Amino acid sequence: MPYKSPQEELSGPGLELRRALAKVCEDRAASGAKLVRDASGVLLDWLAVLPDRHGVVGEAEQIQSERTDEWEALGEALELGMGDLREEQGWRGTVASWLYTIDQLMEGGRCGQYLAQDGTTSVQEFLAEEMGLWLGGAGAGEAPWNGAPLAAGRRLPDRGQCAQQLLVELDRGEVICVHGYSDTVALALEAAGQGGLAPEVIVSEGGPDLGGRRLARRLNKAGLHVRYVYDSALHIWATRADRIWLGTEAVGAEAFLGLMGCAHLCEQARLQGVPVAVLASSDKLLPSGWPLAAPAWGQSSAWQLWGDAPEGVRVESQPYELVSADLPNVFVSESGPSTAADYSLRFLRTAEGDLPSLSKTP
Repeated sequence: MPYKSPQEELSGPGLELRRALAKVCEDRAASGAKLVRDASGVLLDWLAVLPDRHGVVGEAEQIQSERTDEWEALGEALELGMGDLREEQGWRGTVASWLYTIDQLMEGGRCGQYLAQDGTTSVQEFLAEEMGLWLGGAGAGEAPWNGAPLAAGRRLPDRGQCAQQLLVELDRGEVICVHGYSDTVALALEAAGQGGLAPEVIVSEGGPDLGGRRLARRLNKAGLHVRYVYDSALHIWATRADRIWLGTEAVGAEAFLGLMGCAHLCEQARLQGVPVAVLASSDKLLPSGWPLAAPAWGQSSAWQLWGDAPEGVRVESQPYELVSADLPNVFVSESGPSTAADYSLRFLRTAEGDLPSLSKTP
C-alpha cells in the first residue's frame, strides 16, 4: 500500500463528504424525508467538484476497464463519506431506502450496467441524476416508482395522501390519541381540522426530547383542540379516545419502530376496543435484508433523560422500541389502508430487476 502523509490521511473526497454531511448526521428532529433531501443536496454539491474522466474515448474493453476503476474509486469515497450517516440515520426507513438505492446504483456501475455507448458519461453523472430524482427533479414525475436506480417515479411519496385515506371514516368531533411527534400524523390532523371535522387531540410528552410538545404547538397553531398529557398516563387517556394514530420511522417484516410506550399503548387499546392505525408512507418500509433496530445512539444519550445522574445510576435513555406489527389494526400508506402483511408485500424492495440507463437530454 502506498505511503500517505498525515495531511493526505486527513483529506480527500471521502473525508470532505463526511464533513459536509455532519449536520445531517446530527439532526435528530428532522423527518426522514427532510434528511434525505438535505443529504441529496450535499451529495450533488460534492459531486459537482469531483474530478471526472468525461470525454474518455477508446476501445470498448479499455473504456469498460477505466469506468470500473472509476466506480470503485467513487464507491470507496462514498463508503468513507457516508459511514457516519449510515450509522446515525440509517435506522430510519426513508434514509435506509435512499442508502439502499445508492448501494444498488454503485453495484450496477461496478458490474458495467451503466456505460454510454461513446463512453463519455462520467460515473458522477449517474449518481447525480439519481440524487436529482430524490429531490423531485425532472424525470421523477408523480408515477409510482419501481425501486430501481435511475427509474422514473416519485422517490418520496406524498405523506398528505395518508391523511386523505383516513378522513373518509372520521366523524366530526372525534377524540384522537397520538404518541409523540410525527410529521405524517400532524399532516393528517391538520387536514382533519381544515376539513371541518374539529377533532380533539390527546398528545403525549413524546419521550425525553418532548417531541409531543412540538406537535402540540403545531396543532394548536392550526386551531385544533389539544390535550397534553404525561407519557405514563397516555394509555389511560386513550380509553377515552375514538381512535389512536401512530407515526413510525421504520417498518420491518414483523414489527415497526415506535416511540417507547407504543407497544403498551397498543395492547391496552386492543383490550378496550380502541382502533389503532399506523401512518406509514411506502418509504418507511425497510429494504429487504435491512435490519429493523432502534438507533444505537439512543442508549448512549443519557443526557436527554438525566444528564447529571449520580454514579451508580444506570440511565436507560433509548427512546424507541420494536412493536409487533400484529398489534395495530391497520397500516395506512399513500395507497390506502392495509394489513401489516399486505403493506410489506406491496412495498417490498429487492435488488432484483433491470436497472435503466441514464436518460440523455438533447
